[in-house]
Amino acid sequence: MKFICRRRRVFGEDSVFSKGAAYKAADYLHEKTSYPFVCICEGRLKTSVSMKVMNREKEEQLYLASAGDSWYESGTSVDVILDGQSEIEFLVSPQDTRQKKLVRIPLDGFPKRPNKTTRVGLSMEFLDERTMVVNIKDKGFGELFPASEASVRQEVML
Repeated sequence: MKFICRRRRVFGEDSVFSKGAAYKAADYLHEKTSYPFVCICEGRLKTSVSMKVMNREKEEQLYLASAGDSWYESGTSVDVILDGQSEIEFLVSPQDTRQKKLVRIPLDGFPKRPNKTTRVGLSMEFLDERTMVVNIKDKGFGELFPASEASVRQEVML
């Protein structure tokens, strides 16, 4: 305690954890958080992963993983319809916004189809807080274009 308290102010109380849990539970009752900060520590993601998508004719960022989430629990699966693309792009954003990185995964081996007739399943998981694994699989487009066996698996270092 003497080492920790040297030249610093320290708050110590027996019920600090239960008060924190109560504040967090009260915050969940609201649609938007009252505490706009991200807790980044060991076992948490230090970067956010998103991709640009069109939703009702508006371009949006679809967040697949957010900074501060537990890497062990951050698994995402989405289906997307490609619009004439031969690759899928992810935006990897660390907390320092100047170091954003664009990751492109080419869809080699996928069948060539007309625009907006290729549906792919995208699943993402993390091996640790710095390694992301992306699996992309062709799901076809109904009876018009049956699913093929094409898939891509790529590890990305964050």
